[in-house]
Amino acid sequence: MLQRTDAWLDEKPYKEIYDGRIHPKVSPQLRHMVVQGAVISLLLEWARDRGVSGPEWRVYLDENTSLVPDVSFMSDERLGRLSEEQREKPPLAPELVVEIRSPDNRERSIRRKTVLYLEHGAIVVLNAEPLQALAEAGGTEDN
Repeated sequence: MLQRTDAWLDEKPYKEIYDGRIHPKVSPQLRHMVVQGAVISLLLEWARDRGVSGPEWRVYLDENTSLVPDVSFMSDERLGRLSEEQREKPPLAPELVVEIRSPDNRERSIRRKTVLYLEHGAIVVLNAEPLQALAEAGGTEDN
């Protein structure tokens, strides 16, 4: 249902929806943009023959949950199992999700989104903290 009526989610300010609530995306600042660009550059080089990687690709984790990872990677193998329409609006999390924290991000929100990504197919979720030059990784038990 959400996938058919989602245009309002992409009106600025962009929104994510989870746990029955609408959550406006935090407007990125300079450090966020620089880190996002660096991660994308690295992943594009690595992912060239493995899948696709890029910024801000909205995913639909269930009928009431839609998130927009700052950077994501989805393998050719996983993409190959999706229809053309599903590739545009994936019904699952990418294998790799990178969320870049902004000063306005709340810890509880970051943790909840990490859990949602992992419950819906992500293998690794990296939460990057530009101000402290660190990244926290969450993953599935199998990886």
